[in-house]
Amino acid sequence: MTSRFSTLENAKWCGFLICTLYLTTSALPVTDLGYAQNPAGAHNVHTTLEALTGSRLINLTINWTIENFIFLLEEPEIRSPSVSSGNIGLVDADGDWQLVLTPSKVIAGKSYVGLHLERVNATMEDVTGRFGFQVLDRKGAAVVNIYDESTNVFTIDPPQNNWGYDKFIPHTSLFGIPPVGLPRKPSLLTDGNLIIRAKIEFLGPLIINSTLLLAR
Repeated sequence: MTSRFSTLENAKWCGFLICTLYLTTSALPVTDLGYAQNPAGAHNVHTTLEALTGSRLINLTINWTIENFIFLLEEPEIRSPSVSSGNIGLVDADGDWQLVLTPSKVIAGKSYVGLHLERVNATMEDVTGRFGFQVLDRKGAAVVNIYDESTNVFTIDPPQNNWGYDKFIPHTSLFGIPPVGLPRKPSLLTDGNLIIRAKIEFLGPLIINSTLLLAR
């Protein structure tokens, strides 16, 4: 008896993969492969491969308060303390992670606060992650919330070890400066302090499990 592959259908990807394989067998002389001949002749063998490709998400939150922010506008950049993946057990997010804030970045004549997430001191391969930035008020509620559903690949070396927003917050929004003729809005600073929260997700290694089901 010999088997030949005839069709592969119903392959779908929705978090896990299910493939149904249809194998057609036909009766051949015993001497061909040494198997006993099927007296009933040709028949179908239905084989189902159920496979799950899973992974785990590694979550990291960084809360950063920058005091007296109004006095730091002339600084080229300000860096948060770094978070070492090794020190907190996130070995899959290899490297040290820190926020890099640019207090005053002028783009097309307008001033912005820029904010980026940077990976440094990495020794392993690239890390895939996605992240969001928030500005918090005194009660911890987000008054600015920017989150990108797409992922970024953080490399070991610049420039792709650094991702974020050059135009994170316009100065006019941060300081409550309205257009001419309109009333002033509340500042996004809390007692002169800028409170930032970064929420970061890293993708851990892929885990593949499969089961082969055979039904005659």
